[in-house]
Amino acid sequence: MSKIYSTLVVSLLILGTNIYAQQAGELDLTFGTGGNVITDLGNGYDQCAGLVIQLDQKIVIGGRSRAADGFYYPTLIRMNTDGALDNSFSNDGIALGDVQHSTGIVALSDPLAIQPDGKLLYVFNRLYDGGNALAVTRFNTDGTVDTSFGDMGTASVDVFEFNNSAHSMLLQSDGKILLVGFGYYFGGDDAKVLAVRLNSDGTLDTDFAVAGSFIYNEGENEHLALDAA
Repeated sequence: MSKIYSTLVVSLLILGTNIYAQQAGELDLTFGTGGNVITDLGNGYDQCAGLVIQLDQKIVIGGRSRAADGFYYPTLIRMNTDGALDNSFSNDGIALGDVQHSTGIVALSDPLAIQPDGKLLYVFNRLYDGGNALAVTRFNTDGTVDTSFGDMGTASVDVFEFNNSAHSMLLQSDGKILLVGFGYYFGGDDAKVLAVRLNSDGTLDTDFAVAGSFIYNEGENEHLALDAA
C-alpha cells in the first residue's frame, strides 16, 4: 500500500534513559534531540505498542498508523543508534503492513519479536467485520512484508467470533510461535484465556492443544493471560 502516513508520535525518553545513558539513570543527550526522538507521520491518532533492540543496536518500534483511507495499519519504525531513521529499512525507516489493524485503542502491548534470522514478527488485532482476529505479520530485514509467511505475509486466527487478542509472544527453538492472551465470543462476555501456536510458516499448529488453540475459563470471572515464558 502507498505510504500516506497519519500521526505516530514516539518519544524515546525511556530508551535514552535506560539503554544509552552514560551513567545509570541519566538522560543520554547524544541520542536524538536532548535524549528524545519524536517521529511524526502525519494527521491523526497513532500508537506505539512494542519495541525491540536488534543485535546491531538498531531500535525497532512497532505500532499502528492511520492512512488516508481512514483505517489503521501495522507500522514498524527502525532507528539507528543515534535515533535517526534507518533509511535502509523500507527506504525511509518506516514499514507498513498490508492488512487493517483494529480501530480500538490498544490497552496493552502488541508483541514484537526478532527471529534468529533477523526477520521481525509483529502481533496485533486484525480488523474484521463484527470483531477482531489475532494476527501476526512478518517483515523481512529490509522492511518489506515477508509474503512467504501466512497469507501473503500475515497469519490470522479467529478462535472467538468477537474478539481475539494476544499480549505476549514466545519464539520456540523449533521456530514455532506461541501467542497468549484472551478472547470472548460477544460484547459483555467474560474474557477467556487464549493460547495459540503457529508453525514457522504462519500456519496453525494443529498438534497444539485442540486444533491449534487452548481456551481456559474457570467459572464466570475474567481470565486473561498476559505473558508466556
